[in-house]
Amino acid sequence: MSVVEVVRVQVAEGHLSTFLADVEAGLLGLLSDGVPTSAEVLQGVESPDACLIVITWDSVESHESYRRTPEFKAFYVAMGAHLAGSGGAEHYERRVSLTT
Repeated sequence: MSVVEVVRVQVAEGHLSTFLADVEAGLLGLLSDGVPTSAEVLQGVESPDACLIVITWDSVESHESYRRTPEFKAFYVAMGAHLAGSGGAEHYERRVSLTT
């Protein structure tokens, strides 16, 4: 069963463009390894320095296993260099998904 990881972050002032570039590069690397099935970054409208990183993994087990790899650790370090704070991460199971 797939699991959706939602990471809440507060980007440091003046770091938004480099944060987005580094996160995009890191997520492309993760996706090329085929472990997560999708990834996106949502930026706050009212609070532009607040972002959500949303990654869909094929299972909790594959996500936990991937977190121990050097690639994931490098991504985490690169992302962390731009943060003023983190609201943490939570995992969800998709129950309803609609598109038009």
